[in-house]
Amino acid sequence: MKKSSDVFNKLSIALLVLSTVVFGKTAFGQSPLSWPKAAYYDDGSQTSVSIAPSGSDLSPYGRAIEFHRSQKNVIWYRIGRVDRLNSGDYFVNWANSVSLNYEGSRPSIAVTKEGYIVLVYTKSAYTGYGSEVQMRYWVGKFDLAGDNFTIDWKVRDAFYDNGQFARVSFNANNILVDVHRSARTSILYYRIGHLRNPSAGQFDIVWDSGGGGKDYDKGTNASISINDRNQIVEVHQTETEATRLYYRRGQLKTDNIAWASNNSALYDNDSKQPAVALTNQSKLIEAASRNGSIFARTGNLNTSDSARIDWSNAIQIDSGGGYPGSSFPSIATNGILVIATWESSGKLYYAITPVVQ
Repeated sequence: MKKSSDVFNKLSIALLVLSTVVFGKTAFGQSPLSWPKAAYYDDGSQTSVSIAPSGSDLSPYGRAIEFHRSQKNVIWYRIGRVDRLNSGDYFVNWANSVSLNYEGSRPSIAVTKEGYIVLVYTKSAYTGYGSEVQMRYWVGKFDLAGDNFTIDWKVRDAFYDNGQFARVSFNANNILVDVHRSARTSILYYRIGHLRNPSAGQFDIVWDSGGGGKDYDKGTNASISINDRNQIVEVHQTETEATRLYYRRGQLKTDNIAWASNNSALYDNDSKQPAVALTNQSKLIEAASRNGSIFARTGNLNTSDSARIDWSNAIQIDSGGGYPGSSFPSIATNGILVIATWESSGKLYYAITPVVQ
């Protein structure tokens, strides 16, 4: 596995703790965000969330879009208008859930500034679709500002690769990045693409990185985010030591990602199922599951070391009771707000907070 040496990792963690204790502040001057109490919004599991920019004064804080799987393995979605209370806290006014009437697992979504949405998910092998576990996608369009809270689907159930557990991210340049795991091994792959030409009615994905994924590491539960400066952050957990999380930084090229280092770097040795979101100001927000709770932290892309992220400490964001066994968080940002969703004993919860505090 392409990891930094254990000696270096242990030394890095020791220095991280020392800097926090000696200087009486979070490491590298970073602070975690303050999160309000989480709110229940639906039943289900395997949630994925995105937050779109505002389309008009009818939706001054943007739209939240969430997908999840029901207990019967059917994929559902909800769209909601983000609003603000007099107290200053933000919330999502969710519309009713809508079923795709289609089975799949581990849905992941990414949204463009124009309101196009890409949904990817894992589909087990079945008659007529080959003998391998597959990843498939839908493409749709939703209303950024009005009162229509449904998606107009343009592409349905299109195959794009063999594999599983895909995560996707768009930037404002309409570049789509994907990470996923092999269906048979722990190899991690990435892909780069774009929607062919939506203005001409061509909504399929063109894969600029080629016909298959490009392997870059080993692990599972990978998450990726790309910003408008084409900076990329990827996080994942290991399988041999399931509570260790690693990250790597990269820069988008025409048909590949130029990783800043050949080795991913350890940043947590007590968590799993990470998710990450990156802003245009090179700030990132990460969430992960730890001992049945959801923890979140912030990070900054270090300007002198292109491979390094300066992390804050992680704080629990599902506190307050009522969320036993929280797992599989998803996180997204539109640069102004950040939203996190997760599952807990068949229930789904969310929390939303400003990026700048």
